[in-house]
Amino acid sequence: MTVRYRYLYHSMELFFIAFLAGVITVLTPCVLPVLPVILGGSLSGTDRWRPLIITGSLMISVFLFTLLLKASTLLIQVPPSVWTGIAGGIVLLFGLALFFPNTWSALSQRLGFERSQNLLQSASQQEGRKGMIFLGASLGPVFASCSPTYALILAVVLPQSFSMGIWALVFYCLGLFLPLILIGYGGRQVLGGFRWFANPESWFRRGLGALLIVVGILILTGYEKKLEAALLDQGYFDFTKLEQGLVEGYQNGVTEQEKDMVMDMAKNQSVVRDSTASAAVRALFNAHFPAPELVEPTNWINSEPLTLAQLRQQGKVVMIDFWTYSCINCIRTLPALKMLHEEYADEGLVILGAHAPEFAFEKVLANLQQKVEEFALPYPIFQDNDFKTWRAYKNRYWPAKYVIDRDGFVRYTHFGEGEYEETEQVIRSLLGLDGAENQVDFSAVEAPSDGVQTGETYLGTERHVVAGTSLPSGTRQAVFASPESVSESVQKYTRPKTSAANQWWLTGAWRFEGEKIVSSEEETSIGLVYSAKQANLVMGFTEHPVEVEVWLDGKRIQPDQVGRMVQDGRVLIDAYQLYFLSEHQRVEEHTLELRFKGKGVELYAWTFG
Repeated sequence: MTVRYRYLYHSMELFFIAFLAGVITVLTPCVLPVLPVILGGSLSGTDRWRPLIITGSLMISVFLFTLLLKASTLLIQVPPSVWTGIAGGIVLLFGLALFFPNTWSALSQRLGFERSQNLLQSASQQEGRKGMIFLGASLGPVFASCSPTYALILAVVLPQSFSMGIWALVFYCLGLFLPLILIGYGGRQVLGGFRWFANPESWFRRGLGALLIVVGILILTGYEKKLEAALLDQGYFDFTKLEQGLVEGYQNGVTEQEKDMVMDMAKNQSVVRDSTASAAVRALFNAHFPAPELVEPTNWINSEPLTLAQLRQQGKVVMIDFWTYSCINCIRTLPALKMLHEEYADEGLVILGAHAPEFAFEKVLANLQQKVEEFALPYPIFQDNDFKTWRAYKNRYWPAKYVIDRDGFVRYTHFGEGEYEETEQVIRSLLGLDGAENQVDFSAVEAPSDGVQTGETYLGTERHVVAGTSLPSGTRQAVFASPESVSESVQKYTRPKTSAANQWWLTGAWRFEGEKIVSSEEETSIGLVYSAKQANLVMGFTEHPVEVEVWLDGKRIQPDQVGRMVQDGRVLIDAYQLYFLSEHQRVEEHTLELRFKGKGVELYAWTFG
């Protein structure tokens, strides 16, 4: 069987791996805390169907929730913490019901949760079964992003072959179901002979309730992730290594000997072709490793779905550009990419835009399509929302370019802006074009300014810095300087009495979140002292477009200093994107203030040029 043939047909292997992945997922650290819920729910009554009800509803929940994660774009901006909060809250509620049975009984009667007996103690009432269905279904979101095996299954749901993805998900759920149902019924066999467990006020029931309360709190606070990391660091429950082996084994699909043989043959071909290039061009080749295949690219724009294997068979030279549409550095490189596409597409160059989003709103296909149209990008672009291809290339930068030769090897990489002429010379050489002279005039491509003193500044709690915090050497990020402490609940903020370079502040009511801040009243503002040639801010809105007044150095910004999106000193926030606010002839220090006329403004990050 040829290597190519073995790459194409792995459906049965995929189903087996999916099933085994489900079994192994039950043993991973992030799932272990859920097992008491299965056991506790299984032992909450005398109904022999109860373990099946809980486990079955959990499997259905995992199945439907996985489809939701992959298929829904309407809910794509719902933070994962929302699903975690719902799941953790229900687990916590279930634990409280076991720990305080009498209080729960009185409360549930008053709220109408039961008609005759307590929900969790009833073994035969339909209401009790509904409660178990609800409990099992609530655990589905806990499995999201839980382990490499789950990520593998999520990656193959709704691929080019829809039916194969669905069947893989079915086998994964079956793999989860088998050990969980054994745990449920095994728990009944072990503890079924102890009558003391039937007592709702027994020490075991209360202990189990206390355990579930702890699990719920860990899930709600996110500490279960830290506990998992600590366990893995100590080497406990390290089934993750086995999971990753399964994932890599499926992705490889061939033996190491076969891969080495194929790679050696291709590398030898590349060396022969390199010999035709000039010494100056050969010196530009800074990489030589097999290009990883695109990993589950979705929602192609300007093209039907493509693979590197297809393009290699067609003899194409490929450049993969990792970018995201609100990144100022990425935006400035787009004109150069368009020029290269126009000049060399007919010669055999294919540029693939791998859109790897930095913020949640950039995951929305409609937002990306709007920006692709606005930027007039003509080459194929796909979404890498789960950073699958990004991780395959071990990438860490926006923008990042990987030029791949006709034999499937990455020959040139460049991270950031610039080096457009060098990139063109590499492309011309790999295309076999005579001479290495540049054919494209890149002089009109905007370049970053020299001497910028203020660095990219994130506003959300995940990556912002408070004034007084010591920064690593070389860090130029602006720090938050309002005298009030940062809060994830709505709080009033004021401007500091004095402000210095590389400081920003808020006025009015705001709420801090992980990747953004959100205004909570009609009139608010944000200020910044920066040193750069231009200042820009990534913004969006929650309810309706919001108008912004732009003030510079204490007065309305003048026409000769406005950014490209400012008109008459105002900006309308009507889309999730990067807004260009101020621009100067050279790097200068200024105080910029944005005064918002409407609540629900979302602010993400300052960027500068």
